[in-house]
Amino acid sequence: MKPTILQRWRLAKGLVVVATFASNWWLLVPWLPGIVDPRLGLFSDLEVPGAAYSSVFRGCDLFAASLFLCALLLRGPNNGAMTRRPEFSLLVAFSVAGMMGALTPYVCAESSSLSCRQLEWHLQLPPRHYLHIVAGVAEFLFITIAAWRIFQRTKTGPPQLQRAAQGVIITLTVAYPALVAVYLGDYFGAFVEPVFLLSFCAVMAMEIFEPPSGELLHRQVVASGGN
Repeated sequence: MKPTILQRWRLAKGLVVVATFASNWWLLVPWLPGIVDPRLGLFSDLEVPGAAYSSVFRGCDLFAASLFLCALLLRGPNNGAMTRRPEFSLLVAFSVAGMMGALTPYVCAESSSLSCRQLEWHLQLPPRHYLHIVAGVAEFLFITIAAWRIFQRTKTGPPQLQRAAQGVIITLTVAYPALVAVYLGDYFGAFVEPVFLLSFCAVMAMEIFEPPSGELLHRQVVASGGN
């Protein structure tokens, strides 16, 4: 029996909740033994092969990105018969980039090792390292544009969704300059990066938790013969 729109939507919401927990594995870092002070760099440094728990952290990222992608496909891109959400493709691309980043971790601790940074700038590291950088930049780019499109689209939508979208945009506007400062100074990335991770999860939640339109539900009922 083919799942209904409501059934797919409920499953998608559940996947987003699980993915949100998985993608925020950094909450456990302060309580895990054997980890170098994460305040000195970005969390990507903790995923370098050979570091404590690195395979677990990468697995969480891959799992979360995969669940986000599944949730998007279950929810679908449409609000109505002729209404396609403009941010949908961007969020799919964000999820794929997240999977790529998890599969191609840094070769060395880029944000907390001067020697690693020097090798990176001189293009002396394996291609996998640069693929991770490209994937990370793509993630930030795709979901930031998606957040802006959601903000624009929901200006005439439900007040709760308007406030959530506006809050994400304001947060990102403040966080990006802070991220630049962290990257240039190589310190306290653990205080800035979580802001982005939580904001990105909020964007995915806004996309998935927004209910299907009444038109879509009506079409589902008609297609099922009113049952």
